[in-house]
Amino acid sequence: MTITCADCGAVQFIPELPAGAVAECSRCDRFLAKRTLTGYEITFASAIGILILIWPAVFLPLMQSTIKNLVFQQSRLVSSVPVIYGQVWFPFAFGFLFFALLFPALRALLQILVLGSLQAGVHLPHRGRIFRYSEELRIWSMTDVVVIAGFVAYYRANVSADVEISSGAWSYIAVALLALIGDRTFDRRKVWNAIMPDLPALPAGRHFAACDVCEMPVVDRPAGDACPRCGGTLDRRILRRFAPAVAAVLAAIPLCIPA
Repeated sequence: MTITCADCGAVQFIPELPAGAVAECSRCDRFLAKRTLTGYEITFASAIGILILIWPAVFLPLMQSTIKNLVFQQSRLVSSVPVIYGQVWFPFAFGFLFFALLFPALRALLQILVLGSLQAGVHLPHRGRIFRYSEELRIWSMTDVVVIAGFVAYYRANVSADVEISSGAWSYIAVALLALIGDRTFDRRKVWNAIMPDLPALPAGRHFAACDVCEMPVVDRPAGDACPRCGGTLDRRILRRFAPAVAAVLAAIPLCIPA
């Protein structure tokens, strides 16, 4: 298959990979493809597990603490958002709501729609666009960060109180583990090729534009058109690609001082 590196724009042919093999860009060493042993079946099962377990993780108790058997407190994810909003900083409360709860659940739902339709052989309108949305949510679904922060909170609270981890916390840990397993066993190129196959080779002398999301070179399409597979913008300008990241970094610099 012929794909275009989303970082450096190099067009390269990737042969059929053996199980467990990884392909990297010959110019910039960017990860391009990985042939997993299962394809996407484990990821599909993990997404179903995440969508089921996220709700007990949100509503069931996370930790129960007792101070000298006199003061009893119980924490839940769903009640953490208004507490953070009122006592910490309101943007952090909204970030916690989206990054820890809504985005992981939404990403799992989108994966179930795409992978389930492929598994069942059912036509799903705009399947490539839906899969693109699920992939773009990957870096915003921060279940692993929340689990690490939870362990820090547990050990800090355990200094002055007797703290017991409850069912909600175990459910969220399972969500984070399933997300990790699903990402590590996911053959994304197999899914992209199932939605619309990559070109086996580029026709000589033909103009093409590249998608920096699904990395598909599209023949005889001008820059700015929508990708026929995922709906992304072909040959998107560098400024539009990196302006949000630059803006986020510039906004983070002054926030480092109070942090």
